[in-house]
Amino acid sequence: GVGDVSVQARVAGNPCTPKEVLARLSTCEDDAVLHVVAGNPNTPSSALKTLAENARPFIRAAVASNTSTPSNILESFVDVVIDGGVAFSLASNPSTPPHCLVGVVKHLIEEARGERQVDEDTFRKISAREDLPSEAVALMARSRYANVRWIAATNSRLPPNDLTILSNDLLHMISSAVAENTRVQMLADKLSCLLSINGLGEEDARG
Repeated sequence: GVGDVSVQARVAGNPCTPKEVLARLSTCEDDAVLHVVAGNPNTPSSALKTLAENARPFIRAAVASNTSTPSNILESFVDVVIDGGVAFSLASNPSTPPHCLVGVVKHLIEEARGERQVDEDTFRKISAREDLPSEAVALMARSRYANVRWIAATNSRLPPNDLTILSNDLLHMISSAVAENTRVQMLADKLSCLLSINGLGEEDARG
């Protein structure tokens, strides 16, 4: 009955619930209970693997956001078509391996082809990751979508080549974002240091 499902959902959401109980609950037919089980950090890996293949996107997204989900299961999401909820969950989950973020960016850019807008929230969440590979930032920098390029332009992991390209972007908001990028200052400081070591001043460098 409804009462039973309500009790199951509460049990499924309790991180102290034994793994064997969560494993049994992961086989129930109620999507609401499955969603809660998928997000429980104590749910066993075998159950999470099955739930990661569930037909319901919000259940897969719960698995993708679970910080206890093993990396091999998180990686498996990148091998299939990722819906928006799963992509955002992967971007938000600190347990998601950095190389998976490259796959998520590739998917989002591919999925956005022909569309008027992109999933900007997920791109922002990805860009905020401290472990984000520069390859992912480079992919964002080459996007046809201005808002995605702007997010890349503000990222300190932007590769120098792409930084140069975006500095010449036709949109002022992007080129100005590059000018304020901390990476630009880092490169300028490095150049200044090299010139100083070689006994060259700014005037000599320009000359």
